[in-house]
Amino acid sequence: MNIGIIAHNSKKSLIEDFCIAPKWQRKGLGGAFLAEIQRQAAPLGCDSALLATQPDVPAHGFYLKHGFREISIFKDGVVL
Repeated sequence: MNIGIIAHNSKKSLIEDFCIAPKWQRKGLGGAFLAEIQRQAAPLGCDSALLATQPDVPAHGFYLKHGFREISIFKDGVVL
């Protein structure tokens, strides 16, 4: 597991470098960690989170499954 910088600005938090080692994926850990990140950001006034990923990687589907939506699509990635 790796959780990188979690910053906040205004009412949005920014999640960077969030990943779970392959052998621990698909066991509910990613969803649990993501929920905990959002829970801890709420008292800071954050009512939403931003992150970037590649559209052709499994993480993209993971984030969509957990309620993120695409807000910007770039040549090299997607902001959710």
